[in-house]
Amino acid sequence: PVFAMSTTLDLSAVHWLGFDMDHTLVRYRLPELCELVFQGVVRYVVEHGQDLKPGARFDPRFLARGVTFDTVTGVLLRLDHEGTVTAARLGTGRELTAAEVGLLYGGRAGLQGLAAALQRGERVGRFFTMLTYFDMPCAHVAALLVDCSVPDPAAHIQALVSQQQQQQ
Repeated sequence: PVFAMSTTLDLSAVHWLGFDMDHTLVRYRLPELCELVFQGVVRYVVEHGQDLKPGARFDPRFLARGVTFDTVTGVLLRLDHEGTVTAARLGTGRELTAAEVGLLYGGRAGLQGLAAALQRGERVGRFFTMLTYFDMPCAHVAALLVDCSVPDPAAHIQALVSQQQQQQ
């Protein structure tokens, strides 16, 4: 049934109730929800043999819809609607320079196909995009995993850039 906003809803006859996190009827306490999702993912990752810094707490700076994780390079990306990388970060600390981004992902509209696919809600190869409130805390977990696996971010980025230059 469809309910008007002024209608009182009696849930006594309802057997189950589901929520879609993006189109819901209730307000979520987003910081608390994201912390719970983050802690659950961290627990899962640690239980499955990955090392993370002990006592990791969710960093709300990573809470943004549309952050894309490049599973090959370990870089978190922000794209505009044309596929231009507007920000890129390796792990929790190292931001890539514009020159590094240009070499790794192309210039203006370098990832145009990726941006178009994301707008259609598709997953594209090595890229995983966090679009929901359940996905978004995973961007921080991905960054923490990169921190643990890349001891020297500057050397890692330089190696990626060198590989890209050799392929050109």
